[in-house]
Amino acid sequence: MKQFPCTQCGLCCLALDKIPVLHDFHHGDGKCIYYVQSQGCSIYHSRPLVCRIDEMYQTYFQKDFKKINFYEKNAEVCNQLQQQHHYSESYRVKLKYE
Repeated sequence: MKQFPCTQCGLCCLALDKIPVLHDFHHGDGKCIYYVQSQGCSIYHSRPLVCRIDEMYQTYFQKDFKKINFYEKNAEVCNQLQQQHHYSESYRVKLKYE
């Protein structure tokens, strides 16, 4: 697997209150100030490292986890958020094992 298979549902952008390092990216409601409902992340190419799963892995976690284990944990959190918000199954993150 070359990169995390994000389905771009946007729920992670609506739950920033759960990520302390992104405190300055929302106004207390958890919704990222750079998230636009109709287009997604308005700063996608310059978004914080914590929003870049693959780069975050390379920078901080590659010595501690196998990439697939890091992906599995991220997919688990994504899918739980989607289930809690009653998102369609079509948005679920599915990992393809190589």
